[in-house]
Amino acid sequence: MLKFGPFSLSRLEVEVDETWIGGRVAHMHKSKKPQKAEGEANKTIVMGFKECEGEVRTKVIKETSRYTLHSEVLRNVEQGAPVFTDTHPGYRKLQLEYVH
Repeated sequence: MLKFGPFSLSRLEVEVDETWIGGRVAHMHKSKKPQKAEGEANKTIVMGFKECEGEVRTKVIKETSRYTLHSEVLRNVEQGAPVFTDTHPGYRKLQLEYVH
């Protein structure tokens, strides 16, 4: 069952990460290759949330800007919960709302 809103147990640790999903342009059939394949143009960005010993949530996002990443963390993790991320610059200043 899909759940929305913040994780129910506010003080559990939550790991947050983002990734690009999609095949390499070099491996695509000629008829499927995009006209301009620069960077991640043919990829889908997926953000994931994993509660310590709990549920996992994923969401497709359009970009990895600080605004987008912070908005999704605020939407999915209760303020004050311990949050673990990688060193992506978009996660900077999460410590203002979370244990980061």
